[in-house]
Amino acid sequence: ALQIEPTNLYVLENYIGMLRQLNRHNDSLVLFEQLLEINPNNTIFALWYADSLRLAGKLEESKAEFEQILNFAPDNVWASHGYVETLRDLKLFRDALDPLKRILKINPNDIAALIRYAENLRILGAFQEAKDL
Repeated sequence: ALQIEPTNLYVLENYIGMLRQLNRHNDSLVLFEQLLEINPNNTIFALWYADSLRLAGKLEESKAEFEQILNFAPDNVWASHGYVETLRDLKLFRDALDPLKRILKINPNDIAALIRYAENLRILGAFQEAKDL
């Protein structure tokens, strides 16, 4: 289907989803770039692209993509979570605290954010603060 209709958003989206499920993130990046060229304002595609960059080990590029998304949509919790994971992969645990605080301000009961926040505090040696969460 991709060979017949290489610009069909539905076909591209499904093929990329399959590549991601197969952990073929480098292969999906080429298609993401094509997809974002066709539909550059789609936040979901941009998030998937940034996450695929992270999963492909292109951490600095992923960080830049998530920052671009968050500049446009600072309250996007999905982007904030992806950004935090990228920062953690880069071992930038202190830098990950502010986006985690932003997530928790939006949703104080976000369990994943609470866990990541406590983990980051523990890694940074703030054991009491982590315990008090």
